[in-house]
Amino acid sequence: MSAIEHLGEILRDFPEWRTATAAFRRKLFELSFGPEVPEDERAQLRSSLRQDFQLQLPFLRHFVELNRNGQESEVLQLFPRRWPRKRFAEFCWGPGGMVQTGVKLYNLLESTATDEREIPSLDRLHRIAALSRQLSAEVQRLDRFLREEGRNPLELKILGYGEISTVMKPVARFAPLPASELTASQWVYKRMPIFPSQEAAQHYQRIYREYRRLLTEECGLC
Repeated sequence: MSAIEHLGEILRDFPEWRTATAAFRRKLFELSFGPEVPEDERAQLRSSLRQDFQLQLPFLRHFVELNRNGQESEVLQLFPRRWPRKRFAEFCWGPGGMVQTGVKLYNLLESTATDEREIPSLDRLHRIAALSRQLSAEVQRLDRFLREEGRNPLELKILGYGEISTVMKPVARFAPLPASELTASQWVYKRMPIFPSQEAAQHYQRIYREYRRLLTEECGLC
């Protein structure tokens, strides 16, 4: 995977990672300010955080890859000369910037997730929470910068206007950022009414697949 692809994956997967870190902070709040929780349950809660951290490692590994020699220049040469490449580089690779914060958090989470001898201390958990907040702020700042410069990596191409909703496809607005499976696929998207349950959604899925089969196999429309 190239450096620009790693950066694209970070921007794409950031919302999911932020949700995971919010769940971790709720557990940390319980540990820090929940005197009603019995000590054995508190130990189990601290121990269960290892699984949370292991789930975050694939996302954070992108920062480790971006920290390798030559990655910064590989990314910057893809941008036009008139584009503010220096500011972009400072956001990503500058002292205390996004990449350094991501690497610090990765190293801390990896050592915590793999150390079976020790239940993570509250001090370590608070350091993880602080780095998570810092990284979240830096990725959001980078996203705002890309939007303000007119280089938001994704935009929606409207394919058609339906009776109650719009059919659209995500496309790469600025080629280097990123050519992910999201933009490379042939899928299109349409906003659906909210389903009351997973069973209702699966029932709709079965009906739609049969409808599509009739169109393609019986009617030969596709």
